[in-house]
Amino acid sequence: MKIKKLNFQSVILRSVFGVLLALLATSGWSSDVYVSQIGNGSTNSLAWLTLNWGAVQPGDTVHLVGTFNSKLTLGRNGSAGNPITVLFEPDAKFSAPTWPSGGSIIDGVANYVVIDGGQNGLIEATDNGWLRTYSNSFSAVNLTIGTGVEIKNLNIINLNPRQSNQLDNACAPTAIRCGGTMKDFFIHNCNITNVGNGIVVFPQTGISTNIQIYSNNVFGCSWGIYCESASAGALFYDTRIWRNRINNGTGWDAINPGPFHNDGIIVGVPTANSSNINMKIYWNIIGPDSGYDTTTSALYWETTQISPYNQNGLVFGNVFLCAGFGQHWNSGFVSINGSGMGVYNNTFVSKQFGQGGNGLAVGGGFGAIAPTLQNNLFYHQSTSFYCATEDFANMVPTNGFSSIDYNYFAVGDDINAFE
Repeated sequence: MKIKKLNFQSVILRSVFGVLLALLATSGWSSDVYVSQIGNGSTNSLAWLTLNWGAVQPGDTVHLVGTFNSKLTLGRNGSAGNPITVLFEPDAKFSAPTWPSGGSIIDGVANYVVIDGGQNGLIEATDNGWLRTYSNSFSAVNLTIGTGVEIKNLNIINLNPRQSNQLDNACAPTAIRCGGTMKDFFIHNCNITNVGNGIVVFPQTGISTNIQIYSNNVFGCSWGIYCESASAGALFYDTRIWRNRINNGTGWDAINPGPFHNDGIIVGVPTANSSNINMKIYWNIIGPDSGYDTTTSALYWETTQISPYNQNGLVFGNVFLCAGFGQHWNSGFVSINGSGMGVYNNTFVSKQFGQGGNGLAVGGGFGAIAPTLQNNLFYHQSTSFYCATEDFANMVPTNGFSSIDYNYFAVGDDINAFE
């Protein structure tokens, strides 16, 4: 019988390595899990359907490799300081001709989770929309948000490319849709193109704080960014929507008219006993394409409820554009309702004189106190601001501005182009 010689150095090293692995497993060190649709030995990736979320620990990173044509449901939460990260490796994507109507591509309940598109992470539908094979409505990302969640660097495109006045008035997918009672929730640096609704965030019953939506590009969508209460008793504080670039385009105009209305940003409290307090909307660029038939406002800050409602909100440093020549914001570039609201240092520009809608619409809605309007530039506006009258259920609001100072109104030659 042949006797195999033992390499004692190898045995010792393996023993020490085993002890180190055991120590690392119990000391909070993170690990990496690679996953692809069918598994790939060359990248040591697990097959999609065999991903064991029970083995994923707070602080770990789940790496997505290659192309996926089935959904991902989050199965584990991280912890404070140790989030679970779902990372798109270069060229990773979710891609299919369509996705199930009413469904979602990435979903789940999220606490201390980061979804990171990495270099070029992509979510798409290749055959969904007008004059295509399918006409389904679904969400690319649909999460119930708790605490410490971040969505960043995703490219979500062509879920439903549209043309103006097309006949399909039912198909309207959403790129990012998140609800819940939220704390420290961030959506940033995402690129969204040709989707029904861009970013939809709806705080629900309870207290939500520090929601931030920033540095996103949203193009060719009916709604750019939406952040409104979704259930009675929702209170959300200190929300920030900033440095986003939004241009809706005219694709969501619809015949007769259709069910869609185009808005750059929609915020507020349409539900009873809810409040939106200390929201700030700043450094955004919205327009110039608003659409022709079914537009509302570049910024529509609404309430349809008795106080409490929108309180102490600020709109500052934004640029609101309109291409004119038939395009317009029906309710003004900005329609704002609330108490203690301020509109400062914004620029309102129409390419064609007298086109684009009135600069600032003020609807008092249920006794709201009129806002302060200061240091704004209005260019090419036939009417720079006006006070709307809204009589909901015979409750006539107080209209007017609490202060109008240091605003500048200019008329010049037609502007040839917008950046």
